[in-house]
Amino acid sequence: MLRRMTDRERREPGIDSRWRNYRVIGVVLLAVACSCLAGCTGTQSGYAGTPAGVATTEPAGSGILPGALIGGQTVTIDLVAKNMTFNTSAITVPAGAAVVVNFHNREPPGSSQVTGIAHNFAVYETPAAATAAIFSGEIITGGGDAVYRFTAPVTPGTYFFRCDVHPDSMNGRFVVV
Repeated sequence: MLRRMTDRERREPGIDSRWRNYRVIGVVLLAVACSCLAGCTGTQSGYAGTPAGVATTEPAGSGILPGALIGGQTVTIDLVAKNMTFNTSAITVPAGAAVVVNFHNREPPGSSQVTGIAHNFAVYETPAAATAAIFSGEIITGGGDAVYRFTAPVTPGTYFFRCDVHPDSMNGRFVVV
């Protein structure tokens, strides 16, 4: 025979309240998982395959800024410098996203100097305002790799990226949406 719960039994935590807590936790975890699947990480690549086991360096002070964690988005870009050009002329990222640039300098070591042709990746507001960098990565000699990390501007718009060593020939649009 089934009996009804008393008012006292309803107020005391029991199996019903525990299940309610588990349901709330489950809904929160599901929401987080869905938002990540919808765009927490993205990859933009114009380079067919990064060599396996490539040693990378992270320049000092290149950590992701705390503001990037608010939006929760991380965008990974594979950027290759070869034959005095970048493999892309436009990069698009979400506003305020954490940006990870896997930079590959594919100029042959020793091609023009003892150490090879040096390149880097830097972002500025405009070509004319290229004196105050939004981000400027360490210069990498020919055959080297680096991982650059920075936070994209929070204001949508078209910015400018370049190689600081070869600004006239190696540049492009950095679009923030």
